[in-house]
Amino acid sequence: MVICEDLVFNKKISNSVITIGCFDGMHIGHTRNLDKVKEVSKKNKLPSVVVTFNPNPKFVLNKNNSTNYNLLSKTDFIDILKTYAIDYLWIIPFNLKFAKISADKFLFNLVSYFKPKSLIIGYDHHFGYQKEGNRNFLEKNKIKYNYSIYSTKPVIFNKKPISSSRIRKFIENKDIENANISLGRKYQISGKVIRGNQIGNKLGYPTANIKPNDEKLLIPGNGVYCVESIIDDKRFVGICNIGFRPTIDANNNNVTIEVHFITDIYLNLYDKN
Repeated sequence: MVICEDLVFNKKISNSVITIGCFDGMHIGHTRNLDKVKEVSKKNKLPSVVVTFNPNPKFVLNKNNSTNYNLLSKTDFIDILKTYAIDYLWIIPFNLKFAKISADKFLFNLVSYFKPKSLIIGYDHHFGYQKEGNRNFLEKNKIKYNYSIYSTKPVIFNKKPISSSRIRKFIENKDIENANISLGRKYQISGKVIRGNQIGNKLGYPTANIKPNDEKLLIPGNGVYCVESIIDDKRFVGICNIGFRPTIDANNNNVTIEVHFITDIYLNLYDKN
């Protein structure tokens, strides 16, 4: 997969199949778009392209940069895309200046770089300044630019469309079961094992302290969770505690993530991902 993270895509492609979106949670609504991209790409023997944005435009525009809102780290997002054998990934650096680009200009750039024969979008997707780029806008321009449009339908769960905002609420409220159903996979926190106070080790219950790779990753609400961890391509079952530690450090208001593995693997875990 060719990956570009610049404002300007670094090459031009003759004909392709494109999907555009935030893909901020890579939930089953998003993967439906990816399934369609691969279907149309394979049928027409054209390269597949995913166009997305980083950071999430919603939180840049709402000026919520200080909050934890990511449902997936960039590395994990790319790893999932690789399983779909996507050919090209354009991660556009999103900021307030880019937000003012018109839908006309953005579409012109897409056509210039990729010459899409097919565009796949979600049912509620929009792009460009003041959200002027939507399904109707693409319909008006399809003859001019010679592409077809596929708009995927929402995936309904508990009588409502699955969305990243719903999943965030599930995770914040510790409803991991419904979050996982909506994601179509287990919610994951990728990070590095760091040194803690080693009090658990002295008590006979050693824990691995996890520092997430993505500082904007949404951490589940405080509580105790059953987890499955992958370390050096091996799977381990454990108990994860997320929360504060007032009995250890009363002045520290930082949330900690500690995992006690139900096996003896603690030697040489430090700095492992």
